[in-house]
Amino acid sequence: MPVVSFSLKHLERLTDLTPKQLESLAFDYGIEAEIKEDTIEVEVTAERPDLLSAEGFTRAMNTFTSREIRSVPSKLPESGLVIMVAKDVWKIRPYIGALVAENVRIDSVGLRELISFQDKVCQTFGRHRKKIAVGVYDLSKIEGNINYSIESKHSVSLIPLNSKEEMTAQQILKEHPVGIKYADALPDGEYIPVLRDESGQILSIPPIINAHSVGKVTPEASRLFVDVTGTSERAVKEMLNIIAHNFLDIGAQVKTVTIEYPENSVVSPSLELTRLPYSLENINKIIGTNISELELQNFLQKMDLLVDDRQFVGIPSYRTDIIGEVDIAGDLLIAIGLDNLKPNFGNIKKERGKSNSVKDFTFQLSDIAKRVGLTEIKSLILTDPRRLDLFSSDYRLNS
Repeated sequence: MPVVSFSLKHLERLTDLTPKQLESLAFDYGIEAEIKEDTIEVEVTAERPDLLSAEGFTRAMNTFTSREIRSVPSKLPESGLVIMVAKDVWKIRPYIGALVAENVRIDSVGLRELISFQDKVCQTFGRHRKKIAVGVYDLSKIEGNINYSIESKHSVSLIPLNSKEEMTAQQILKEHPVGIKYADALPDGEYIPVLRDESGQILSIPPIINAHSVGKVTPEASRLFVDVTGTSERAVKEMLNIIAHNFLDIGAQVKTVTIEYPENSVVSPSLELTRLPYSLENINKIIGTNISELELQNFLQKMDLLVDDRQFVGIPSYRTDIIGEVDIAGDLLIAIGLDNLKPNFGNIKKERGKSNSVKDFTFQLSDIAKRVGLTEIKSLILTDPRRLDLFSSDYRLNS
């Protein structure tokens, strides 16, 4: 499981909980946390990429203690920015999503946390940038709308992020440390994906590296453009939604970007709740409880889940791990707390067990075979029946 470190100084901006309280609450929430000198280390489970950010971690702890009832807009304002996606991109890295964040106020520590989250999520949830990758840019340096297309790696030239000399994309993939590290995130071939603005300025070669001119973000930047590219449409949408919630939690204004594909257009990100149907009876059966509808509502509120009309549970778009009743029951169990569950021994059913007759016969047959000098092989390897027919045609049970 990935381990992330959050600056205690940065966490002070996001919550009034003390480091000790955060450490204790994390344990109750089901994740490991340990306070270091000026950081807190958190071990995050693979299905919760939202917890890889300081904003996501404190959001979970704040709602868990009922200190914060989050209120996010159901619909985001439009930025007016459009990304035109070329048809040929489909063959290499087909999906892209983006957002605009305005009134962003982050200091150098907050910027390091943003970059750390970007790197950690690309390594884990993004599978070493193959599945998804995140790019962050200074929007004030971008001119007009953006084009997402493919170009020859020999004809594309840019100054890579934190570099001084211009290099071709081919040189970056073969000579630059970042290019060498992530070259396998793209399929082999002549062409690579490229993001350009209306002036022709290169923003990045996703998922490899940003251009230094526009991809170098400083604490002074108050307007940011964020893109997520990848090979999974669902993963791209989910990650962009998580990032949108993170910016909202630091007081920024998030605006949508329109993605114009050759066949259709998509607006991203989305903060709409996913409504999952549920049965209170089933949920109680799953975890062995007998709670009421009102108790369910109060408990799930601690997990930032909204019970709607006793039929649905509203799932915020950053909770990418909840897909059914079992997941809802898991969150309910965390909210109740294992220490608060009391066993009821009166409901335990006592039955006298017996051995399986087929197993008994198998053991007897195995024992006899060993006694006459045969060797028993228990293999999990699937074997082509035609190969077995070469040795005996009547090995089958139904022959």
